[in-house]
Amino acid sequence: DEGRYQLRQYSTIIHFATRFDNLLNYDLLKLKERFKKGIRRGIPKYSYEHTLGFYMSVDNNTEFREDVLEISKFCLEINKSLQEEVEKNEIGDLFELFKSDLSSFIKKTTDRESNLFHTPFWLEFEIIKINRAIRRLKNSQIWELANYFTNRYRKNIYKDLLPEKKFIQELIELINKPTKERKKKNLQNASFDYLSKSLKESEENFNEL
Repeated sequence: DEGRYQLRQYSTIIHFATRFDNLLNYDLLKLKERFKKGIRRGIPKYSYEHTLGFYMSVDNNTEFREDVLEISKFCLEINKSLQEEVEKNEIGDLFELFKSDLSSFIKKTTDRESNLFHTPFWLEFEIIKINRAIRRLKNSQIWELANYFTNRYRKNIYKDLLPEKKFIQELIELINKPTKERKKKNLQNASFDYLSKSLKESEENFNEL
């Protein structure tokens, strides 16, 4: 009732509560609702478990299998919501890193051992905020970012990155948006021109697939 167990334990607990042909004579509908209410109450104490599905499998010979399976699936749904919250926080932290330390951001996202290397995470950022952050970069950082995109979207792009074509197109449009500042002839705009050129070449690599 108080949600004190871990998610992986609940299917076992309801199995113990109902075994021996429901010897304790529970009303199963009410019992399942009681479990769900307790599970919800325990959410603040749970952490996302990557392997939870392995622990929540239900044997075909389990008594009241469908009822136990219902609680198992409910726990998996809760776990998925925890995963989404974790990913949301990770994306937020990643964008903060992009704004505060470009070199560390590039190192983190180009690590071949990281899932970020082939995950279209750029689509999770707001394009307006990306453009705003780029405008605050030093000239040398703009070139560094341009080279990063060239490497990320080189020929034979990873298929998982294909959805980022939309991001590339939107960023090109914003970078090249005609403004009073953008029309000036200076080193900053020369850097933006290089970034725009790199993005356009990246876009062509998408078109070749």
